[in-house]
Amino acid sequence: MKKEGLAAFLRALVVTSEVTTELREEAKAQNILIVTFDYVMEQGDAGSPPSFETPTKNDTYILSYTSGTTGDSKGVKLSNNNIVMAARTSLSRLPMRENECVISYLPYTHSFEQILMAFALIQKLRIGFFSGDPTRLVEDCSVLKPDFFPSVPRLYNKIYSKI
Repeated sequence: MKKEGLAAFLRALVVTSEVTTELREEAKAQNILIVTFDYVMEQGDAGSPPSFETPTKNDTYILSYTSGTTGDSKGVKLSNNNIVMAARTSLSRLPMRENECVISYLPYTHSFEQILMAFALIQKLRIGFFSGDPTRLVEDCSVLKPDFFPSVPRLYNKIYSKI
């Protein structure tokens, strides 16, 4: 990809499986370092733990995934402030009581899922995590009994197309 002009800033890959010699050579030719996950873990255990820096509201919280309902999927840089403010503005629009339940079934890296998690933590809600199988979502809801079922346009579009 890098040689085709894509991923121009790619410098390293962390892999969890074996890498062929051919791939290692191709990566080296593109100045890309390939390391194993085990190597990364060993390096973390090798020295003293890094110092903790308290994040500021403008620090990047996550590179979040958007599903691309209105176009191509993309990664979006969100700050701590983006997430907390989005969650806080939802409080007056979605009054919920402490210990009510929300269901978490969207990909964790989805921006709406991040806001939902912050919203649930601020409201002291219970978070029910679905089984991981989208075909069992109705069954998961019968077990978790969420008081709120959040969703995104992409899912509504899929439901609409089935109807």
